[in-house]
Amino acid sequence: MSIQCQSVTNGAAVVPLYVASSRDEGNTWEYQFVTNTTNEQTEGMLVTSIAFDQANNLYVVWVDDQNRPLLIVGKGSKWGNTLNVAQPGVTYVNRVAVAVDNPGHVAIAYLGSPGGKNGTFNGYIAESNDALSEDPTFVGASVNDPSHPIMSSAYANAGTVDLGRIWLMNIAIGPDGTPWAAFHCANMTDGTTTGTTTSITCPNGAAAPPAPLALEVIGRLTTDLGKRADNGNH
Repeated sequence: MSIQCQSVTNGAAVVPLYVASSRDEGNTWEYQFVTNTTNEQTEGMLVTSIAFDQANNLYVVWVDDQNRPLLIVGKGSKWGNTLNVAQPGVTYVNRVAVAVDNPGHVAIAYLGSPGGKNGTFNGYIAESNDALSEDPTFVGASVNDPSHPIMSSAYANAGTVDLGRIWLMNIAIGPDGTPWAAFHCANMTDGTTTGTTTSITCPNGAAAPPAPLALEVIGRLTTDLGKRADNGNH
């Protein structure tokens, strides 16, 4: 199973988003229309953008051209409404991942900034126990103390794999129902981003350590459905 979005060449455009599935190891594919969306960010959708629960409901997440983390849930051949799951105050998101277990229990991790594209970035988790309802409730928090962000804008916005950038992120739900998320970035060269002279710096303004460098932050959302998030290890 994979996610497909029609390609465009001139910036963001409203295009159809599809889920593609194969029953013969990829020899043939069936396509199911999901929704129309802007695809500036959907071209960067990763394998962590789709998940299914024990009742085979599908959950798809992506970031639209307004840099919002969006979720849509498919029940059989029907899809629900598109939901913006951003924490209040988060104004710019550029990575998102989803995990589910029981029907309706979904957790979404995303890298977001309360200061726009050029602000510092935190790791967030949003969670719902009733994602299959007509009006689901989500709670969430940053996995790090926002006064100690996990990533500068240069890391978060870098688009090349050969220099420093956000590399990957993932989320999983533990046996006790607790969502865990990991945010990983790497500095592979001298800390400068392609096409600019801006050095990649740590969130506190310090210079990045010499390459190669990998940083990973792991956090969990602790709830009664979750009012806060705990840091893991770095």
